[in-house]
Amino acid sequence: MKEESMTRKQALAVFDRIRKEYSRLQITYEFEQWKQNEETRNQINEAERILTQAVFGKPKLHELSSLCECCGNRYAVHFAHEKHKPTSTWCCSPCYEQLKAEQKLEEEVEP
Repeated sequence: MKEESMTRKQALAVFDRIRKEYSRLQITYEFEQWKQNEETRNQINEAERILTQAVFGKPKLHELSSLCECCGNRYAVHFAHEKHKPTSTWCCSPCYEQLKAEQKLEEEVEP
């Protein structure tokens, strides 16, 4: 029997990065096509939600339904506004504390 090359959590993190990159490319390069692909986007988002809950369980009350954008190993619980980034980063507490320690936060914004 062949050993798995990655864990379920690692595989889900890869899927999450692919989904985000797909959305970014669709919006950036082909906005009209992106608008027309609403059904596909909805299916991708639903698939990720189902897979995320299968791997991590349902998010607790204080957790967002999205994984941490920094590590992908936990549900996000913070919105971190990083310096020189136009949008907030959704992150878990350990990653948020790391960003804070590295002085990468412009301001602290809680959900």
